[in-house]
This record gives sequence, structure tokens and C-alpha cells, in this order.
Amino acid sequence: MQDFESFEQYAAALGHADLRMLPLSRGNAPWGMFTTEVDGLTVRMARDGGPCLFEGSVAADGFALMLCFDAVGKVCGNGSPFGPHSVLVAPGGAAIQSTSIDVVYWMSVFIPASRLCMDSIDARSSSHVCRVVDVPAPDYSTLQNVLCRVSTAAKMGAFENNPAGQQEAAQRLIDVAQRIVMRPVVDNECGQANGRPRRSRVEIIGRACDTVEAHSGASIHVEELASTLGVSVRTLNNVFREQMGISPRHFVRAYTLNSARSALRLAEPGSVRVSDIAARFGIWEWGRFSRDYRQLFGELPSATLRRRHTAR
Repeated sequence: MQDFESFEQYAAALGHADLRMLPLSRGNAPWGMFTTEVDGLTVRMARDGGPCLFEGSVAADGFALMLCFDAVGKVCGNGSPFGPHSVLVAPGGAAIQSTSIDVVYWMSVFIPASRLCMDSIDARSSSHVCRVVDVPAPDYSTLQNVLCRVSTAAKMGAFENNPAGQQEAAQRLIDVAQRIVMRPVVDNECGQANGRPRRSRVEIIGRACDTVEAHSGASIHVEELASTLGVSVRTLNNVFREQMGISPRHFVRAYTLNSARSALRLAEPGSVRVSDIAARFGIWEWGRFSRDYRQLFGELPSATLRRRHTAR
């Protein structure tokens, strides 16, 4: 597994242009990932170095399946907490919001749609709905075991010049993935709560993320965000906690700090001060900004700017 010096490098290694990652607090371990391709299937084994949020979608033509180690109480996917035998099933193009509150080890496989028997998959399962599925223990163990074996074999070079071995390993993954993807969609898997339809929560979260992004990273008050969406602050808080496992205030703060960090990393040498960038994002409390920034990224904003200058 390759360790990365920063979460930005880790996020870039994911290789999904439409999948964004926001760290939610300072990492407790190195960010690490191993990626291999086996007969057209992409397999990953990774370590999230700390609490983070994934938001976006994966490639449009296929299914991604992800399982996490020791995820109970730590991981929430599209409004559903992970159980001991949970798998996140993400059809291509489906909206994903996955939140972890601690260091998490996970594995995944992406299978092109052409490799699955789509005609036999339940119509609701193959629609653009990302969901956490509680699968039977035997299927969960099989998926976990095959992913581990494939990753180990790839690291040892067992698949080099071995197309037959790749095909056999890929077919084992396809067989168990097919059973998981075919599982019917039921209410408790869709994360339904308090009698409200899941879609309304997804729409609120989607519009909230779009609104925050439309501000180009500039800080927006939760009250203003709720008003823009036409919901109460209480409703917005409940929806965020149910769907993403964090408060909207936490999300806005993380998004703003990450936007400021991106600007600091891209700044031209000598062309800007930290205070200029902070002001660009509606941040006027310099002391609090520096403190929050250091808590999240482990360094002062001035250090980020200096390192960028030094790198050039």
C-alpha cells in the first residue's frame, strides 16, 4: 500500500474526477492506497487517515462496491450507517455521500456494466440509487476474502503474464457482486426515517452542496443556507445528520477551509497574503481561521503558502 504525504495526493489517486473528498478533522494516520486492475475490474485497498467526507459520483458505466473494516459507528453512506456486514453499492453516476468519523480501512471493486447480467438485476437496484446494503454473512465474507486475495496476489505479481488467473479472479468477484447488486431495495436499506421519503433528503443535500459550491467556497451561514433551500434550520440540521452524519455547520466550515487551502496551494509566489485569501472566502476572524486551519490540516495557513512557494 502506498502512503501519501497529504489527503490531496490520496484524493487524486482515487482517479474519479466527479468524486470529491473533504477532510473533516485532522488525520490520525497516513493516507494510503493500493490499486490494481484485474481483467478490466478495478480493485482498491485503502486507508482513510482521518474523518472525511466523499461526495460526488463514480464512473457512469458500471457498479462500485465498497466494504469497510470495523465500520460500525464510524461510517455512514447516503444516510445509512454501516453495520457489520454492510456494503456500499454505487451504480455509475449515482450521487454518493459517504462520511467517516475515524480512521477507516476499506476495499472496493468497480465492475463495468457489460460484465454483469443486467437483465437479471432488479430494476430498482440498477437505477441511479446509491445505497448501503446489509448482505448475508457468507456473501460478505466471500467478497472480503476475494478482494484480499486479489490484492495480495497483485502485490506479489501473480497476475503478470497470467490472463487465465486474472479471468478466474475477476469472475469470482463478478459472481458475488452480482448477488449483492441483485438484492431488492427495501425501506430499511434506503435509510428512510420519520416517514419522509428518501428522495426529499437527497434533494435537500444536493441543493445544499450546490449552493455552498456556488459561493465559490465563501462562508455561508447555516441560517442563510436554510432560507435559500426553503427549509427550517432544524430541518436542515436533521437532514444533514441523517444523510451525512455531520451538521451543516461542520460541512460548511470544512468546505470553506478546504477551499482556502486549495487557493493557498495554487497561489503565485509573492502575489498574495494569507489574509487576502481568507478575505476572499468571507473569513475575517484571522485568529480563529488560523486555529481552525491548523486543527484540520496540522499546519498554519502561512506554512501552506510558504511550502507552495518553496516547491516552485
